Amino acid sequence: MEMYNVGTWTNEQEEIFVVMDISKLMLYPNGYINVNQNGQYTKHYYADALRIASKIGSGKAGLNLCNDATVVGYAYPGYLQERINIQNEKMKEELTETVPGNNIHDVNPFPYPTFCSIGSGGQENGLFFYHADHLGSTGMVTDKNANITQGFLYAPFGEIISDYDMGWRQNKIPEYAFNAKELDEENGMYYYSARYYNPPTFISRDVLFEKYPSISPYCYTKNNPLIYVDPTGKNFGDFVDENGCFIGTDGIDDGKVYVLKTTQSSFGNDVSGAGLSQEEYDKTDAFIYNNSGNKEAFENNDIAYKNSVEIVGSSETRQQMVNIVAQDNGTGGTGDNQNREYGGSYDNTGVYQANPGPVQLPGQGVTTGISIPTYEGETISTFHSHPSGTSGNFSFFQTPSKADINNAGNRTNYVFGRGNGKVYIYNSSGVQAVLPYDSFVNFKR
Repeated sequence: MEMYNVGTWTNEQEEIFVVMDISKLMLYPNGYINVNQNGQYTKHYYADALRIASKIGSGKAGLNLCNDATVVGYAYPGYLQERINIQNEKMKEELTETVPGNNIHDVNPFPYPTFCSIGSGGQENGLFFYHADHLGSTGMVTDKNANITQGFLYAPFGEIISDYDMGWRQNKIPEYAFNAKELDEENGMYYYSARYYNPPTFISRDVLFEKYPSISPYCYTKNNPLIYVDPTGKNFGDFVDENGCFIGTDGIDDGKVYVLKTTQSSFGNDVSGAGLSQEEYDKTDAFIYNNSGNKEAFENNDIAYKNSVEIVGSSETRQQMVNIVAQDNGTGGTGDNQNREYGGSYDNTGVYQANPGPVQLPGQGVTTGISIPTYEGETISTFHSHPSGTSGNFSFFQTPSKADINNAGNRTNYVFGRGNGKVYIYNSSGVQAVLPYDSFVNFKR
């Protein structure tokens, strides 16, 4: 986007506030298409995670994004406005960095993009294919007639040494170059989702920099760009055992975290477990430890991924989950906080707390519960606690219930046993892994 106008004003406390008018906005509904304010769009086609082609088009008869939004608004009252407010606040926070010492009071798109009608057309005459190297970097671009339209020659850290056609980026499609990341036409940097990359370093620090104190939080792939790639600008893929101990990394800088599957095959109450054999568990543990950081070894042998379950990668998100369930402090007894469930959900925009469940004492023939709203295509996972409360000789079951399993759908969810200090990671097939509560946020090393 571009700054159209910047205005400032001062309040009675002499604090300077800034209002920004911005133009040249781009809408990214998902990873498969982006649309500009004029209704021109680019479709993207992938083989696994690698972008292999892009198709250019403009307009589509009968498409009205506002009508689609209205349908969502009726189905989930208040949901869209909540998302708008969240995104607006995030934009203000990020743009504040461009005006140090001041507060961004408002952000005004100019002209205001309604996307209510992107016009007639639906013509898609431009089709381009990306030819990538072992790092996913685009070496050559061809059109639908196999004519070479663009080519790149890179320095090791991604600086473009030579362009086949310098004018290509001006009037064709978004430029996906080093690591297949978009080269921002305005600032000349690569967009890595979590951060911008200005070869040879990121311009902001890794949010998880405390995990790797020996490595600069601004460096790219441990300063080894010929072997490693960095899909998101986050941390390397970590593997953790059932004791919450770090085993090793797959060398892929994708911010993912995996926990080895449990060897337990039953958790009572008709709830099954992954039941990984001890031999297979030990073999998987040894493979991860002996090949830590070796991306090629993990690509050629899937034992680590097959025998583990992926959990939420961000330690910040895990901490927010813990903050919510920790309202039950795990001490037991008959206090209200220890006899109700706490929880919520998370998606790509953050963690959302649900209303706590009703207070119920154990041994009264009534189970506790909590209602957690979810949104199809948006909610990634849900989480909730099982209370630590006790009454006489009675206490609550700490493991996921059969109802928890049946309601999991296609998500990987979490139950925090506040009475036994364990976190149960489960899906519709049963409990897949277990972690100590104390190691859920920060793994032992």
